[in-house]
Amino acid sequence: MVLQIVLNVLLVVHWQFGVIGVILSGVVASAVVSGGLTAYVTYYKRPKFDWPMTWKMLQFCWPLWFAGLAGLYIGSSIGSICGCLTRCRMWGCSSSERNSRA
Repeated sequence: MVLQIVLNVLLVVHWQFGVIGVILSGVVASAVVSGGLTAYVTYYKRPKFDWPMTWKMLQFCWPLWFAGLAGLYIGSSIGSICGCLTRCRMWGCSSSERNSRA
């Protein structure tokens, strides 16, 4: 938090980056903190990877991958249909024009 505030003051007030400075300070502060925490955990805690548990988890969740991809596909198609309907209402298209655009 202190790092982000210092970066905000430097980038926005001193170097006059404006909104880009606020965004840049947030990204830099997050990268520094996450890098430091990753180094700490890797050095002091020595995380271990359990391959048999990973294999069990993958066997359990592989159908959910297809459900997630199907949800993305359906969501994108619904978005395009809603966009077409919104344009037709806004510009007053006839019903034949609506059918040709869908």
